[in-house]
Amino acid sequence: MKTIWIVLLAASPASGGCVQLGGEEIRARDLAPVVETFAAADPDMVLGLSPVPGVRRNFSLRDLLSAARLAGVSGEDFPAAGVCLERAVRQITEQELAAVMAEAFPDKPVQIAIVDRSRYGVPPGRLVFQLAGLSMPPPAQPDAAVLWRGRVQFAPTRSMEIWARVRITAPAASCVAVTDILPGTPIEPDQVRIAELPHFPLRGDAAIEDPRLVIGRVARRRIRAGQEIMAQALETSREIRAGDTVRVSAVSGHARVTLDAVATSGGRTGDTIVLMNPATHTSFRAVVDGRDRAVVHAGPGDGS
Repeated sequence: MKTIWIVLLAASPASGGCVQLGGEEIRARDLAPVVETFAAADPDMVLGLSPVPGVRRNFSLRDLLSAARLAGVSGEDFPAAGVCLERAVRQITEQELAAVMAEAFPDKPVQIAIVDRSRYGVPPGRLVFQLAGLSMPPPAQPDAAVLWRGRVQFAPTRSMEIWARVRITAPAASCVAVTDILPGTPIEPDQVRIAELPHFPLRGDAAIEDPRLVIGRVARRRIRAGQEIMAQALETSREIRAGDTVRVSAVSGHARVTLDAVATSGGRTGDTIVLMNPATHTSFRAVVDGRDRAVVHAGPGDGS
């Protein structure tokens, strides 16, 4: 995976009088601009550890004297109050964030919009945004802004958290309702069309791209014209619906009798439904055996 590195160079004293440090260690070259003694030392000589990002450290007179002895230099220009040190930081740009985030989707043409982001300074390091830190939007709002937590890796074992609120979408072919689709009614071919809609690239309920997976099925709830048809909104069409006239085969031992009954509940093949014998107005249960067919194993006392 490609990465973007934020490069910061050690600078001379910045605003607030603090020496800006560009790494994990305090080196002689960092102190030389404010304490002339260290200009005579090896510029790469390590004199101590840098403070953590966002924290200022006062390198006291005692620290300066110890550092001078370590560097093998001497002088009389040590400030009695010591020297203020802090890690050099900068603001990450939205362009950098979007570029790194896009790399998490190497196989998808995603569109990323930064809605908000952390605005505190960060040290030099590698930007990291992993999919594990990305929140999911509601299924009905694939373009809703979500939180994505990342980090700046500024040392092999040290990092700093950053975050952004983003809108991430990828185009996908989807089945869309042409007209209002009422619940409980099989979907007809002329009620469906294919359109390219924005989808959240990690959404589990993927778009239905083949109309054949929709036609003939039944909506669980009303689907309005222009609305995307989602898999969880559909169910298999029932072979028998309440009010249908059903051909019932009543089996008792080796005997078989057929009669027409009226379904008072609906179901699919294998479901047990309730029917009414129109001659006796008694109710009984039977197992759906296909379109407008059911079977019941009759016994003494059954109303069939």
